[in-house]
Amino acid sequence: MPSASFAPTRNDPLRRVLTHYRFGSADPTTQLGHGQFWRATYTPDGAGTLHLDWRAGQLQYRAFGAGADWLVAQVPAITGAFDAGHTFETGHPQLLTAQRLTPPVAFGASHMLYHELLPVILGQRITAGEAIRQWHQLVRRMGHPAPGPHPTLRLPPIADELAARPAWWFHPLGIESKRANALRVAASHAHQLHSWVALPLSEVAALLGHLPGIGQWTVGSVMA
Repeated sequence: MPSASFAPTRNDPLRRVLTHYRFGSADPTTQLGHGQFWRATYTPDGAGTLHLDWRAGQLQYRAFGAGADWLVAQVPAITGAFDAGHTFETGHPQLLTAQRLTPPVAFGASHMLYHELLPVILGQRITAGEAIRQWHQLVRRMGHPAPGPHPTLRLPPIADELAARPAWWFHPLGIESKRANALRVAASHAHQLHSWVALPLSEVAALLGHLPGIGQWTVGSVMA
C-alpha cells in the first residue's frame, strides 16, 4: 500500500479537507469515518475507488478498478497538499481573531468535475436536505457497485445512462424537468468535463457557464 507522511492532530486537519467531498453524511459514493475515507467515481480511465487511511498516524492509500492509477495520482491534490494557504495581515478585528484561534484550513481539489457537478445541480433552488435526499436516491437507483472491497459503496450514475433518461423519469425522485435536463446536459458532456480539469480555473468556470442549466451559483459551488 503506498503511503505518505502525515501527522494527524487532535483536530484532524485531513478530515476537515475531505469532508467537503461528501454530499450528506451518508453519501453512497463518498464515505468518511474515523481516520478513513472512501470515494467511488469515474475517471478518464474508467471507474475507480480510492481508499485513504490515516488511523496509524501516516496517510496510506490504495485504489481499485480501471481508474486506480489516476486516482492515486490525485491524492496530493485531493488531500490539499497543493494549497499554500492564506494569512490575512490586515482586516476586521473579528476576522483576525478568528484566524488566530482557528487551525489552518486547507482546500483540496478532487479533479472529478462530473462527480461534483451532479449533486450541485440537484441543489439548485431547493433546500440542502432535499438535494441530499435526491442525490442519494439517484445514486441508489442508477449507481453501480464500486470496484474494490467496500460492501456498500456505489458509483455515480454512468454518464451515458443518465443522459439517455427522459425528463419524466426523474419526477418520482422530486426532480423537475429543469434540473433533470441540466443533469442530462452534464452527463452528455462528461468526456469534456474530464479534460476541462486540466485548464485554468477561470477557463473551467467559463466553459461550465456555457452549459444550459448551469448558472453562476452552480459554477461557483462546483469550483469551490
